[in-house]
Amino acid sequence: MVKDYILRLTKITSIYRVHSPFVYDFCTKVLPFSRSESGHKIEKYRAELMQNETPLTWTDLGAGFKNEGGKVQAKSVATLARSSARRRREGELLHRICRHYKPQRLLEFGTNLGISALYQYSAVPQSKMLTMEGAPEIAAFAAKGFDILGLKPEIITGEFGETLRRFNNFADFRPDYVFIDGNHQYEATLNYATALIPNMEEGGILILDDIYWSQGMKKAWKEIKNHPDITLTIDLYTFGICFVRKKQAKSHFHFFFRNF
Repeated sequence: MVKDYILRLTKITSIYRVHSPFVYDFCTKVLPFSRSESGHKIEKYRAELMQNETPLTWTDLGAGFKNEGGKVQAKSVATLARSSARRRREGELLHRICRHYKPQRLLEFGTNLGISALYQYSAVPQSKMLTMEGAPEIAAFAAKGFDILGLKPEIITGEFGETLRRFNNFADFRPDYVFIDGNHQYEATLNYATALIPNMEEGGILILDDIYWSQGMKKAWKEIKNHPDITLTIDLYTFGICFVRKKQAKSHFHFFFRNF
């Protein structure tokens, strides 16, 4: 990953060389870090989670923390909050993306304890959000956090691929914003994206997490950004952001994003 990061630094695009008004708008109004009022509340909740020693046991259906898909995991809420909950800088970026582009139908893969969902949904609370979690035990705990902060995204539990096969209401719910953060494996990630992209509205946003996490994720990112319906991509190393803008010529940008 260090080699990937160093190589990527040679491809960073300077904002002064950006000629696209849409991309320039992203660089000046979305990318710069800022702390939201919602973020203050979410971070207070995170602090409570990091003191919560309630044990959780679940079956990891994805790559897991150590590529042990299908293995039983047992961790306290505090450990889970420290090891896998979305960090504030990343959460605030997702919040700014949602606040700026105002998606109406949000879909998230990987609820976990709900931190990322809270950051995204708090930016557009009048919209509809579905968030998917493979482990019912974790989903149930996340739901309590949503209640505390007064947000009500719909949580769907189960293996993501199977959920998508059952999720046949695209006629009523054509997502204009999708965040994929779960089952970090090449085939699964590619399958999720290719199933969703044709059902996304023009101008829709697809965000992939951890695009350099493994060789498989790098390969999936490369293939997804070359999808014919994806014409604009922004590589932030941590996140890969795709825009469905079918009438635009393909363009790919690399920008620096400090995620710590």
